Amino acid sequence: MFWHNARSRKRQKRWLNLMRGLVLVGLIWGLSAPVHAPNMAYAENSASCAPAWTLIPSANTDSPGHVLNDAVALSANDVWAVGTYWGLSDPHALIEHWDGNQWQIIEGADLNAPISELGAVDASPTDVWILGSVHDGVTGSAALEHWDGVSWSSIPITETTGVNALKVISDTDIWAVGGKILHWDGANWTTTEIPLIGNESRTLNSIHAFAENDIWAVGFFSDYDEVNDIETVSTLTLHYDGTDWQIVPSPNPNPTWNVLASVHGTSPSDLWAVGQSNGYKINTRPLILHWDGVAWSSATNLNPSAREDALSDVFATSLNRATAVGYYTNANNHIRPLVMEWDGTAWTQRDTGTTKFASNTFKAVSAGADRVIWAVGASTTYTSNEITLSERFAAPIAKPSNLLPAKGTVAPKTRVKLDWSDAQCATRYEAVVRQDSKNGVLADSASNLAASKYKTIALPKGHTYYWRARGCVDDVCGKWSKWYNFTLQP
Repeated sequence: MFWHNARSRKRQKRWLNLMRGLVLVGLIWGLSAPVHAPNMAYAENSASCAPAWTLIPSANTDSPGHVLNDAVALSANDVWAVGTYWGLSDPHALIEHWDGNQWQIIEGADLNAPISELGAVDASPTDVWILGSVHDGVTGSAALEHWDGVSWSSIPITETTGVNALKVISDTDIWAVGGKILHWDGANWTTTEIPLIGNESRTLNSIHAFAENDIWAVGFFSDYDEVNDIETVSTLTLHYDGTDWQIVPSPNPNPTWNVLASVHGTSPSDLWAVGQSNGYKINTRPLILHWDGVAWSSATNLNPSAREDALSDVFATSLNRATAVGYYTNANNHIRPLVMEWDGTAWTQRDTGTTKFASNTFKAVSAGADRVIWAVGASTTYTSNEITLSERFAAPIAKPSNLLPAKGTVAPKTRVKLDWSDAQCATRYEAVVRQDSKNGVLADSASNLAASKYKTIALPKGHTYYWRARGCVDDVCGKWSKWYNFTLQP
């Protein structure tokens, strides 16, 4: 290029200096500013964003023993779990709730006994029902607690036989099963004996309802052969048609021991029941049965570790997706959580990656409307303490980083631009701003941000504001970023 005069050469020099300045500013900003990439590309195209099991810290008391026996997930920020904690004294009821950020122990349920254990929970967005047992040191009975969104109340149960499972169809249609079948009509309990089968015990461990006249319950019954001194335990499946409970024949893969622990399904022609089977010189193996609307059939090739494996619960979210959980023993004789998934064709084992503790067992599994799967149980630490175990199956959403404004910034305007790096796998973002402290008054928030940035509302001057952000996929959110703060001068 030719420059025709001195004025042109001066303009050229100013232009080159300007470009150098812009390039320098761009380099500096590029080193420090958050990077914004198309978030959907993470969720749709990256194998690393495939759903995975993640350990979610759950709550514990100061006692050395804890276990979560059952859970019900309603949404990404509404999950209930129940169980027991104990120390040197008697066991006590344990109720926990996930609010989208953390598990918290819930107080207030009056079980009216020094010894109490919780085994089952059912819930809706407005009601929570919890089933367990209480004992005053002399006599025991079943216990049913109800949370109506405001307070807890008790519904007395005089039945003294064990109760293992609960299904709430409505406030006036509640079923509880165990050694007998109990029904609450809103005013009174009715007790029904399990139909006669076998010459020994009969027990129901789980119940599932498609309608008030289409209910299934599963468990086991036993026969004793006095001549040969052999006890045989067999699967037991019952169906309620609105009038009577009837035994439905079910298969038994092992000739001596077969127990069903849980039942769940998506329709009257798609029902799963899981448990365990074993026999003489045969290790405990997973047991999975399927009801197709006509008959029960048994799944095969279900011995993931070739050692000891058992399933305690199952939850189906669609015709082509079901999850069963329990435990297995690995080559080092360590107990690990067992997760088996149905993909519409076969059952396969999925690794949860939980190896943090000496032993880990899943007791229950559930999924909410968002189809995010939760599993709960217990872990034994290397100091022999038993703590609650909680894991979630969802996309592994990264925690946001490189937040701006940086900590301690004095913001020049009352509407502050918040910015952070894209969180891998996130498809939307949430941000929260609090006044004067991390626990201060909520000053501003946003919950459906398409990009990893946000411009606040006009904030009052003369305060320091604390803020953080997190990434989400649908209703499931990852961890919050660290807290950052900025100040608005008076």
